[in-house]
Order: sequence, then C-alpha cells, then structure tokens
Amino acid sequence: MAEFFSSVVSAIIRIVGKKVPINIVPKAKAVVIFFIFFYSFLIYILLSEKQ
Repeated sequence: MAEFFSSVVSAIIRIVGKKVPINIVPKAKAVVIFFIFFYSFLIYILLSEKQ
C-alpha cells in the first residue's frame, strides 16, 4: 500500500514537474506538497478503518 502511494506521489510530482520547471519550484515547497499528500493519505487510512 505504501509503495502504491509513493508511486502515485512520484507520478504527480513528475506531472507537476513537466508543467512547472522543477528548478523554479523551491525544494521547501516540494517538501510541503509531499507532507500534504502524506497527511491526506494518513487521514484516508484512519477514515477507512473507522468504517
């Protein structure tokens, strides 16, 4: 499951990287985006376990 999520995140980063040159985007912003995806994934797991 974690491998699937990481592959999805890397695919999203690749798509965003194609639209926005990766050297323009600061690394800090990329880290923030990663944590947003990571926490949304954790919330998704918690909600699915409650049901």
